[in-house]
Amino acid sequence: MLLAGLSRPLVEAAVIFYINNLTLKHFEQRALEAHTAQKLLRRVVAASRAAERRAADAARQRALKSKGLKSRSAVSFGVTSNGADVSITIPQRQDSIQSASAMQEHADRWAVFFAQLKSLSGPLEFGEDLQDAVNVVQARRRAARVFGVLAQQEALLIESHGDGAPVALSRRKLLAWASGRLQTPAAMAGAAFAGAGSSKDAHARAGSSKDAFAEPVSDPLFQSNETLDEETFVSAIERTYKEQRLLTASVASFDKINGVFHKVSVAVWAITLAAVLIVVWGFDFAVWIIPSVSVIASLIVLMGRAPGDILSGALYTLLFRPFHIGDRVLISKPGFKPQLFSMIVREIDVVRTHFLTSHGELLYIENYLLRQMSIINLSRSEPTWLLIRVQAPAATPVAKMTEIADSVRLYVAEKNSDWSAVDLQYSSTDFAAGHLNLDIWAASKHAAAEVGKIYTARSGLILFIHTYMQSAGIEYVQPLIPVRITAPAMGGLPGVGLTSPDTKNDHAPHMGCNHQ
Repeated sequence: MLLAGLSRPLVEAAVIFYINNLTLKHFEQRALEAHTAQKLLRRVVAASRAAERRAADAARQRALKSKGLKSRSAVSFGVTSNGADVSITIPQRQDSIQSASAMQEHADRWAVFFAQLKSLSGPLEFGEDLQDAVNVVQARRRAARVFGVLAQQEALLIESHGDGAPVALSRRKLLAWASGRLQTPAAMAGAAFAGAGSSKDAHARAGSSKDAFAEPVSDPLFQSNETLDEETFVSAIERTYKEQRLLTASVASFDKINGVFHKVSVAVWAITLAAVLIVVWGFDFAVWIIPSVSVIASLIVLMGRAPGDILSGALYTLLFRPFHIGDRVLISKPGFKPQLFSMIVREIDVVRTHFLTSHGELLYIENYLLRQMSIINLSRSEPTWLLIRVQAPAATPVAKMTEIADSVRLYVAEKNSDWSAVDLQYSSTDFAAGHLNLDIWAASKHAAAEVGKIYTARSGLILFIHTYMQSAGIEYVQPLIPVRITAPAMGGLPGVGLTSPDTKNDHAPHMGCNHQ
């Protein structure tokens, strides 16, 4: 009995260890990136607020200097806030942590993950004196305010081409400036007023920081966007807020399934222990074997495939986890195209998964059915290539055909916020229909899950192609409907009629048209 009593804590410890390892496998890297993005956001906000204070203090110092007065107190122009260090450290996931044992390594990783998850469980923290954002609207409003301050730092701006070009920041310069590795003219002027050193020293520090942003920085906040206009900056903050909320919801849903798995494991332990004790106590199976088999067979017939389906679906979502809450997915039968538009995962439980369709409808699919389907997770996919097929009239001169391809390349180069590359190929000809097929493969810069932005960019490209073809005088005209001379009626004139599928005389002459 003592051995039986000690076996349950060991079983529960093994189950909890396995569950925690599964949680770390699915969410450790994601929590690390979300936590780093939030930390980086606070650094950028701290730098922007410090820039505001520097500007105000510099204006006050100039006013006092013009009056012949001196400031009574020195001014600090540091970027740090709340005792935080100035450097931005973006940690990377380590495959192994130096520890005394595997259990200690697991405990250390779990402690770090739990601390990161706890910091992400509340509202989006901007730091400084900005209030935390509890919804998307507040996150976008505060992000726009921060961008307005950053846009006043001329050293961070990208040189615009044209008077109507929007204000844009350099991502590398912004990260270097937020970490204190790049001095702006305003900061150097403020340092000179505060007596931090001569202007020569300030310029020397600025010169030493020219290479601070020479190498690309791994950035979970702005990702790979090198040019940050206001919409891109605000969208990055909005994405950070959503990722924070979706991550905590996904972990909570995963814990619910793990709780069921834990209870099932305890139940299996209890049944196994009971069977062992029955054998040890010398219980006579011959008396109960027929009733037991009858009861088990009856339960199997009554429940049918339900227990197996539930178990297979639960194991599928627990072990493989092809999607998390908030992911945008496409579902289809293996080997077939998706019949539905992309859907968003809303809830995952043991038996079924809840999806939100593009029309706002709630769709329930059993997990054991999902196990037999092909799932494309757009949220985990790389930026996609889009195929746009243009039918150019076969009578179009070669020069104009070349102009179409060149104009598309120039358009993609100008719209570098939407497209990263383009490849054009005349894939096939259809002289019977009177056109050539031009395949335009355009690489989108937007994430595959941002279907709204992808559709908007594709719509703009199609509209540009249509407008250019019209301006170039390239118009596609369908072939004329073939006119067929039918056999003359008895004693009458030859009849003229339209071609129909029932016409047997396929070799009759056509008038001004190709053969059908």
